[in-house]
Amino acid sequence: MLRRRRRLPSPTDSGRVRLGDLLSETKERVSIRLDRDVLAWFRSRRKKGYQTAIKAVPRAFMESQERGKRP
Repeated sequence: MLRRRRRLPSPTDSGRVRLGDLLSETKERVSIRLDRDVLAWFRSRRKKGYQTAIKAVPRAFMESQERGKRP
């Protein structure tokens, strides 16, 4: 299923740009299931920003895999 891209507001619209409008171009909402102990571990270390910490793990893995590829 293709998602329609939202049009970013022009500077003349209302003078305001919502953060959600900018993020929608680069991020996609997904739903995953995590083991309770894994989620509890992230939450115990970062009350605020635990979701960002969770996102950093697959990014670090992806980047390590890319570094391991040979041209």
